[in-house]
Amino acid sequence: MRRFKSTLDQPALVALALDMATWATARNVPLRALAMHFALGHADVASCPVGCRTAEEVDEIVDAVTHQVPEEVLRDFGRAFDARVAALPVDAHWYYKKSMKI
Repeated sequence: MRRFKSTLDQPALVALALDMATWATARNVPLRALAMHFALGHADVASCPVGCRTAEEVDEIVDAVTHQVPEEVLRDFGRAFDARVAALPVDAHWYYKKSMKI
């Protein structure tokens, strides 16, 4: 598994992300597919910008979006994690600082 933002000093967010990855793996659902479908299908999400550095990453995003994720899996994911996400303090959510090295 690639590590995204390994310098991010947000232990609660990192722990939540790892739990989400474990949950998705146990259900044989790619985490990226689950994340894309969740974002694209959520009423409160207006857009889902994706940045890709390589053609391989473009392929991975296309694969994620076209991967079939059953509605019950998305519902179960929400039940498992919505409260934990909502409980995170604002400063624990993803953010970018130009000075931050990734």
